[in-house]
Amino acid sequence: MAYVQAWPFPKNIHELRAFLGFCSYYRSYVKNFAAIMELLMQCLRKGIALESTEKKIEAFEKLNSALMDAPIFGVPHYNPSCKMGRG
Repeated sequence: MAYVQAWPFPKNIHELRAFLGFCSYYRSYVKNFAAIMELLMQCLRKGIALESTEKKIEAFEKLNSALMDAPIFGVPHYNPSCKMGRG
């Protein structure tokens, strides 16, 4: 979890793809995922440079914080009274 918080803004397309791939794995937990990610996805198109503009940094930080707010990195709690999945 600390690794996600400390993830720096990508310096090249390879790092951007790694970050976007990681985020895409958890997309169902992030509200408005596609809208947040759109600006960063544009950088993968030909002819568009990966520049650290204010809007791109804001989108990166918003996506990063959305991952931290989502309940995906929580520790599962074992409940022996739960009968779900048992026949």
